[in-house]
Amino acid sequence: MKKVITLIAIFLTITAVLSCSKTNGVNGKVTIEGRWLIKKDSVTSTIGPYAHGTNYVGTAADYFDFRPDNKLYIKEGTERDTFVYTITSDTTMTFGGVGVNLNMIPLRAFMSSFTASRVTLNIVPTLWNPGGNTTRLTILTR
Repeated sequence: MKKVITLIAIFLTITAVLSCSKTNGVNGKVTIEGRWLIKKDSVTSTIGPYAHGTNYVGTAADYFDFRPDNKLYIKEGTERDTFVYTITSDTTMTFGGVGVNLNMIPLRAFMSSFTASRVTLNIVPTLWNPGGNTTRLTILTR
């Protein structure tokens, strides 16, 4: 278990250190707002020392839609979800639940490879559970 947590911590630290590309948008900065297509979405769940992962390759109908009112709408296949998001820095944002997700643990996303046409989100819970956690790596394109 310690090895898994150590590897995740190293991965998140490296991701957090990477800087964003600021090539366009408001004041020369790339904006997250708008509809992004899902190129890849992988979820890894750990329970004790064991990890299980799934990979999803998005279709043209799947999306992450970041709205100006700080709402995020996600559609993957038949699944839909809604979050409230807050940009906390050039490389991080937090997610909170709305609707049926009010009781979920808030999430933090580390943004890397952020350009006008691509962003990678490393999504982790803000509170770590020593018994197990779920992390998500999502690659979005426009």
